[in-house]
Amino acid sequence: MPLDFSESSDPSVPAFNFCSYSGEYLEELSDMSGIDLKLIDTDDDFEKSKYLCAWAHSQWHHNGSNVPLRGDPLSILSEAREGKRFRCVEYSILLQAIMCAAGIRGRVLYLRTEDVENRKVGAGHVVVESFSEIHKKWIMFDPQNNAYAEAEGIPLNALEFGMTLENAPESVSFPGKRRSFRKKYIQFIQPYLYYFHTDIEMVYPQNYPRTQVVLMPIGSKVPEKFQGIPIDEVLIPTNSYFSFYPGQDKFNF
Repeated sequence: MPLDFSESSDPSVPAFNFCSYSGEYLEELSDMSGIDLKLIDTDDDFEKSKYLCAWAHSQWHHNGSNVPLRGDPLSILSEAREGKRFRCVEYSILLQAIMCAAGIRGRVLYLRTEDVENRKVGAGHVVVESFSEIHKKWIMFDPQNNAYAEAEGIPLNALEFGMTLENAPESVSFPGKRRSFRKKYIQFIQPYLYYFHTDIEMVYPQNYPRTQVVLMPIGSKVPEKFQGIPIDEVLIPTNSYFSFYPGQDKFNF
């Protein structure tokens, strides 16, 4: 099915809370990280996000099947310092939280394939989007791969990324990456750029059932299962990319 979304606002989409961690929790996370957030260029949130993405990426080597004992950022980082390795989920939870500590509005974004209900494995990938005041837009960062995408010099959010790969794939580049990375990563990521889930309240661990907004193409079915297992999130479906991306007025399709 072609990717087609609505530019009209959707009143059913509630306001997002992009950082529900306490100040004390974020201060402890900042201390454990070893990052002096004051030394990062505070005037360029895009450069700061790139730096933090690289930092999160460097904390362990990816393991697609291992999960932490607890799912909050401090626990994830503590276990990683003991030599444990985790999934894309944990990279993204950690990156979003350290962005929050740095004063950047960000969210964990759950990407899902079109056949998410029936695919036995590999139906999802998890990334982070942060809002850049400099660019006045959301930008997708993949901390597992330490990557972000651009089209003609403009950094892309996840929806823009998927739409551009469908309509003008030759324009997509990955700054700082080798040429060999491009083909392999596009083959990996493109199937996931169909459903976009994000939590209303950004804090971990989450209380269940979680409430998520899911941005989905017009005419698509609201997913009820993930890899054959019924999902327990409360989903608010929308076709409106304007409501899903608050604060962004111009989109690069």
